[in-house]
Amino acid sequence: MIKIDTYIYTNKFNWHLLNDYPSVYILENGKDAYIGESSDVINRTKSHLRNIDDQKYNYERIHIITGTNFNISIVKHYENLLIKLMAADGKFNITNKYNGNQRNYYYKKQDAELQFDNLWEELLNRKLVRKKDFNKILNSSAYKYSPYNTLNKEQEKALTSIIHTLDSNELINVDKRFLNRPIVVSGEAGTGKTVVASVLYSYLKNNENYKDKNIALVVPNTPSRDEAKRIFKSIKNISETGVLSPSQAAKQKYDILICDETHKLRRNFNLGNYGRIFKETYELLGLSKENDELDWLLLQTKNLVLFYDSKQIVNPSEISFKTFTKKIKQMCREERNIVLKQQCRTSAKYIKYVYDILYQKAKKKIQFADYDFKLFIEEDASKFKNKMDYLIEHEELARYCGGYSWEWSHDKGIKDVKFGVATMHWNSERAGWIRKEKCKYEFGSIYSLSGIDANYLGVVIGPEVYFDTNDNKIKINKENYYDKKVSNNISDDDLLMYILNTYGVLLTRAIKGTYIYVCDVNLREYFKKYVDIAD
Repeated sequence: MIKIDTYIYTNKFNWHLLNDYPSVYILENGKDAYIGESSDVINRTKSHLRNIDDQKYNYERIHIITGTNFNISIVKHYENLLIKLMAADGKFNITNKYNGNQRNYYYKKQDAELQFDNLWEELLNRKLVRKKDFNKILNSSAYKYSPYNTLNKEQEKALTSIIHTLDSNELINVDKRFLNRPIVVSGEAGTGKTVVASVLYSYLKNNENYKDKNIALVVPNTPSRDEAKRIFKSIKNISETGVLSPSQAAKQKYDILICDETHKLRRNFNLGNYGRIFKETYELLGLSKENDELDWLLLQTKNLVLFYDSKQIVNPSEISFKTFTKKIKQMCREERNIVLKQQCRTSAKYIKYVYDILYQKAKKKIQFADYDFKLFIEEDASKFKNKMDYLIEHEELARYCGGYSWEWSHDKGIKDVKFGVATMHWNSERAGWIRKEKCKYEFGSIYSLSGIDANYLGVVIGPEVYFDTNDNKIKINKENYYDKKVSNNISDDDLLMYILNTYGVLLTRAIKGTYIYVCDVNLREYFKKYVDIAD
C-alpha cells in the first residue's frame, strides 16, 4: 500500500504518516519542485527550511510518499525515478542538483517497479504530473481497424509505464555479464496488447527524444504483420518497412525493438518451409540450431519490449513459457514487468471461465449479462448456421472458425469443412482474411485469426476433441486432426494442450459474442452444463 500525504510547507509539523519507515517526498510551489528521500522526513524538512538555496524557491507544499513495504533501497530507487521522470514530464522545474542516474539491484525490485506504476497514477490524479495524450495517435484514420476508438485507462497506464522505463534508462544492467533487461508486458486476450504496441511504436517514431534511434516493430505472425504493414503505410513519419519478421530484425542492430505477440516467436521444431530461413538466420548471427527467435531479438537490440500471453501458445514450434522465463533469467537476470489488465471485469471473468471449461476446472455455470455466449445443440447445426449467416450479412467482422479438424485440400472446388448441414471452404487467404468481403463465408483457422479481434465468432469444436464418459475426461482423436506442424513428434498430452489452447484463443477473440457448435455428442453434453443454450 502506498499513501501520499500533503501538508503546507511550514515548521509546524502536525503530520500523521502511515508509518515511520523511510519516505520519498516532493517539495513544490506550483512551478518548481524538489524530490528527496529520508528515514526521518521531519528532520529532513527542518534542514530544508534552514537551507538558503532551498529558501529562494519558496516551496508551498510537501507531499510525503510512504508505503508499508518501503525500505532504503526502494525509496532511493523511487527518488531517482521521480527526479528523471518528473524532469522529462515538464510539469515542474526540478531543482535537484543531480539527475537521478544511480542504479541498483535489490530484492523484489520487480515488485517495487510495478508499485511505482501505481504511484505515478496517483501523482497524475493529484495533478503533480502531466497526462500523455496517446489518443491523438490512436484516432488517426489508420487506426480505425481497431475495435477500440479510444485508449482505456489500463492501456494508457501501460503505455506510460513503458515510456517511463525507456526514458529512465532503468533497463541497463549494472552487472555486465547480463544483457539489458527486457520490458515484458503481459496481458490476456482482449486487453489490447496489439493496440498498445502499435501506439507505442508510433509515439516513439514521432518523439523528438527518439528521432535518431533505430526502432522497429516485430510481428512474428504473418497475417498480423501484413495487417500492421497496411496500417503504418498511411501514417505520417512512419514507414511500413519498420514492421519486421524476427528473421528480418536479426539482420542489423537496433536501439529499441517492440515485439507484438511474443508468444508466436519460434524455436527449431516442426518449422516446415521456414526451416531454411531459420537456419540461415542463426548462422548469420553465429548461433546454433538450439537458439531461438527470442535469442535473436535479445542480441540485436539495446532495449526490447515484449508483449506476451502464454495462454495463446498453440503450436510446439512456439517458445514455451518455461523456456521464455528461463532464458530471460539466464541472459538478462530479470525483466521489467508491466501487467496490462482488463478494463472490463466481465471480460477477465469470461476469459478465465472459457479456459476453466476447456480444462475441466469450472465449478458452476456463469452467465454474462453484457456478452452473448451461447451453445447450439441441434445435431444438424442448422440453427447455428442460420444465426451465423445472419450475423455475417448484418454485422461487421462476423465469421465462422474452428480447429484444424478437416483436411485442407487446397482445391477451390472442394468444401473441406463439413459439420451438420454446413459445408464450406477453408480460409483462402491469411492476411486480412477477416475483412475481405469475398471471404466472408469461409471457415477461419487459428492462423487467420491469431492476434485479430472479431465482433462475432461462430466457433466449431471439431471431431478431433471428444468427451470420454468412462474416464470423465476431454480427450483427442488424432485421426481427426490434420495440422502436422502441431501433431508431429509430440505426446498426446502436449497435443491436447495445444488444441485446447487453440480453442481458448478462438473462444476469446470476439468482442460482442461467441456462438459454439460442438461436433462430439458427449462433449456437447458437457458444454451444456456451463454454456446457455441458444434459443
